[in-house]
Amino acid sequence: MRGDDQSILRRIDEEFRTLVIDIIPLELSFDGRTAEIVDDRQEGIFDSGSNTFTLHRICRFARNTYGEYFYFVSDGSGRPYLKHVPHSNAKIALGSKYLAPPLKLMSAQEIFQQRQHQLQMGTGEFGAKLIQLCTTVSDRPQSAIQWK
Repeated sequence: MRGDDQSILRRIDEEFRTLVIDIIPLELSFDGRTAEIVDDRQEGIFDSGSNTFTLHRICRFARNTYGEYFYFVSDGSGRPYLKHVPHSNAKIALGSKYLAPPLKLMSAQEIFQQRQHQLQMGTGEFGAKLIQLCTTVSDRPQSAIQWK
C-alpha cells in the first residue's frame, strides 16, 4: 500500500465514526461511534511493476446496537454512502460473519402501541378484524344493527 493511502484510511475511518443517523424506528438508526465493523473490504488497483496497491475506496458492513446491518462505502472525499441491509441480504453477503439479530422482548406498553398502530392503519390481525367488522356492519340494513 502506498504511503498516501494511510491518510485516506484515516479520513474514511473518521467519516465512519462521525456518521450518525437518528430515525424511527430506532432499530434502523446508525451511530458510527458504537457500530461494530463486521467486514472491511478495500478496493483499488494493484501495480505489479512497483508492487504497490493504490486504495480507491473502503466498503464496510457494520452492525448497530440493535443487530441491524448497514453497508458503508467511502473514498475519503467526505461524501460517504450508507444503506440499511435487510438480514436476508446480509446473511448472503457476510456468510459465516453474519449474526442473527438478538431476540427482542416487547413490554406491555410496546405491544399496546403496536396494536393501536395496527388498528389505526388497518393492518395486522387486529386491523383486519376491525375492517371485517366495519364492513359487516355497514352491509347490514340500519334496522338490523342493535347497539348495546
